[in-house]
Amino acid sequence: MHIIIAAILAAFAQTAPMPAASAMPAAAPQTATMPGQPSFGDVIASLNNMRDEIAKMQAMNGTSANNLQPVNVAQLSGADPSQLNGAISHNQSELATLRNALNRMTITADTNQRITVAQFLSDNKMTTSQIVGVHVANGKLMLFYEKP
Repeated sequence: MHIIIAAILAAFAQTAPMPAASAMPAAAPQTATMPGQPSFGDVIASLNNMRDEIAKMQAMNGTSANNLQPVNVAQLSGADPSQLNGAISHNQSELATLRNALNRMTITADTNQRITVAQFLSDNKMTTSQIVGVHVANGKLMLFYEKP
């Protein structure tokens, strides 16, 4: 049996030689963030698409508190405070609309009690005034915030 396997391997080697390592395609580069893991680019994109993000957020009214993910902007890879401040300045009216919507939006807490997102934030030692953007993806609401 070993002779048959050796003969098959030898025949295969003659008909389909392995390419040299330099001829093999390079592996696709890895992205900096994994799916579901926010990036600083997501913050800027949320600020630049605030109306769409607010509409997606409002569609999640009544969702479970487990679907909310507070994200500290300062801890994101590539965070650029000057770029963030510029985007915030440019989108002040949209941020006011977002914060008002967060004050009205309700979620379902672990106790099956309906609470506002503002209450959720308060329970986590944050306020709506710290929120600088939101991003809805895969049924999760990322709440981008700045620490005072």
